[in-house]
Amino acid sequence: MEARNLYQQECELVHNSTVAAWTLFSASNRAAMRLREELTRKCLETGIGFRMVVGPAESGRTTFSIKLDRQRQGDEVIESNGVKVFWDPASAAQISDYQLDYQDEPDGGFFLKTMREVKGGEN
Repeated sequence: MEARNLYQQECELVHNSTVAAWTLFSASNRAAMRLREELTRKCLETGIGFRMVVGPAESGRTTFSIKLDRQRQGDEVIESNGVKVFWDPASAAQISDYQLDYQDEPDGGFFLKTMREVKGGEN
């Protein structure tokens, strides 16, 4: 019983020391921006892109998810603005007349616009 308590105390000490060490470190905005640029460059160089997976329609709207992934055999691929997007043929067929967009608001995020909306000038 005593050995277990000592072990728990050591774990707490290590955990608290690690947390304390991280709170003493920070990165400037310039350094953080450069790290992001390097991460993006490395991902693009190694063929990492975004996989879109289309889910079942809910309330008449197409649902989807996006995750980092590599291209798989049989994937449909688009490259836009230097970024690759992959999806399986079944998903590609469901979103063939859409454009991926992003709304930078608290309740925003990625969403799909129909090509009619894109051509009509709606942003």
